[in-house]
Amino acid sequence: MDNRNKNSKSEQEGMLELLEEEIEESVLEEDVEEFDDEAVEAFEEFKELIGEDSDEEPQEIEGSDESASKNDFDDIEKQRENEEKAIRANRSRKHVVAPEDKIDFESSKKRRNEKKRFEDKRSEKAEKISSAKKEKFEKRREEKTSKQNKNVGEEGYIRFENVKKIYRMGEVEIEALGGVDFSISKGEFVIIAGASGAGKSTILNILGGMDSLSSGRIFVDGNEISKYNDKQLISYRRYDVGFVFQFYNLVQNLNALENVQLATQICKNPLDAEQTIIDVGLEERKHNLPAQLSGGEQQRVAIARALAKNPKLLLCDEPTGALDYKTGKAILKLLQETSRKTGMTVVVITHNLALTAMGDKVIKVKSGKIESMEINENPLDVDLIEY
Repeated sequence: MDNRNKNSKSEQEGMLELLEEEIEESVLEEDVEEFDDEAVEAFEEFKELIGEDSDEEPQEIEGSDESASKNDFDDIEKQRENEEKAIRANRSRKHVVAPEDKIDFESSKKRRNEKKRFEDKRSEKAEKISSAKKEKFEKRREEKTSKQNKNVGEEGYIRFENVKKIYRMGEVEIEALGGVDFSISKGEFVIIAGASGAGKSTILNILGGMDSLSSGRIFVDGNEISKYNDKQLISYRRYDVGFVFQFYNLVQNLNALENVQLATQICKNPLDAEQTIIDVGLEERKHNLPAQLSGGEQQRVAIARALAKNPKLLLCDEPTGALDYKTGKAILKLLQETSRKTGMTVVVITHNLALTAMGDKVIKVKSGKIESMEINENPLDVDLIEY
């Protein structure tokens, strides 16, 4: 910048000297009269313009080059600092909250917290109410079920309500049961009697969960088993029902004790297998295979197998059908005594009407319907029955 000032002054001084020389030359030529007043006037104005009217020579500022350079640098630095401060101030303004705004913000935050606490309390209260309602509902349902069971009493332990069973073979429909209604009390020894094809085995199979009904309802110990799915029916057969079949259905490569032990392995609260074998009178034959046992002994093993499960129901389908008279009576006596001693509900299917005298209740079936249902006030012992 100093250099530019010096050059400018030099140029101005040069121009001044040139003008002076021209004037002097005009004077020397004695052309004063013709000297152009306007030129002189222009010259004087030029001198004033460049400050030549002052007799003082321009003083050089000591260290002017360095000082000017430093001042320029300082100005630039100061400008840059001012710009940075402005940027920082602008940024900080975005985050700075005015006191009055801060109060509003704090109150807004407080309101949000209060709202959240209120919503949490309301949610907690709603959950408690829902839980209380659910508990109340469950309690009322239990009370209702208990009341129903109490009203029904022991008579409602097993109930058939308008049970129908229709078998379909192509376009042919066979009605095995045409609206069966009956009830069995807990601990009763029940005889279901009827001719072949009357529907008694169908009743037993449906009661035992081995067959399904077409319509109607069946209750066992307060549970509607007619609504059970396949998985529930498996559990029902496994834990609640003991079966005694006409033809024994023993595992031929297992001895008597092992057949009974096999059944106890799939139960919740089984009886002792060896003691059960002793109870049916086969202590000395417990290590024999089924092929080494008589028909009556095999049926005793089948009964022991059913009893060892400790079931709610013992269902017997023609248990004496394949036995002689004496052996058959022994098996029936065993079943009757089991019911009386253990309080187990026993249902026996038979076509022999002479056996009806031994039952606490007798249900007669004819053509898929209940013909009659009688209660024996004084059931006879099997030993007193002749058939």
